[in-house]
Amino acid sequence: MFKFNKNEELYQVIDQQKEQIARYESRLRDLVHAYKSLQKEKDALEESMKALTAARSGVRKKRQNDRQKQESQDVLEEDKVNVNEEQALSDDASDKIEDDVEDIEHLRSQLFTLTTSISTMSEEKKRIVAVYQAEKKQLKHENEVQINKLQEENEVLVKKIELLKQELSRVKEKLRSQQSDHD
Repeated sequence: MFKFNKNEELYQVIDQQKEQIARYESRLRDLVHAYKSLQKEKDALEESMKALTAARSGVRKKRQNDRQKQESQDVLEEDKVNVNEEQALSDDASDKIEDDVEDIEHLRSQLFTLTTSISTMSEEKKRIVAVYQAEKKQLKHENEVQINKLQEENEVLVKKIELLKQELSRVKEKLRSQQSDHD
């Protein structure tokens, strides 16, 4: 009998450890998913930062280029006083159009990068919300199952208590009758 109880205890310990391992595995899976999700968000934010940084440096470079162009144009104007003014205006206009086209292409590229980053982050947020809702639903279901299980166990125990009370009453009655017979 003692060995039976000891084996039963060992089986209970093994079952508890299996449950604990299953919980740890579940937590580890959740951590891996969370890490991957955070990594995607981090990558998207880094791309956004690169695009914004490139925009700032692009503006600085354009200002420096404009200053250098202006200085070189001033020098050229001093050297070439006799240049036709219409041709100079035409050249300035075409240079400005080229610069504007480059700026527009650069801004489009940045806009695309930012849009992609925002889209990635939105998708990750939707996925996280969906996982949260699914886990919430699963936990609610598990809670209901546990409550039902506990209620059933409670009912069984109440019935056992009733049966034991009845058995106790019978034994007491039998004991009384035996004592009265002996007297």
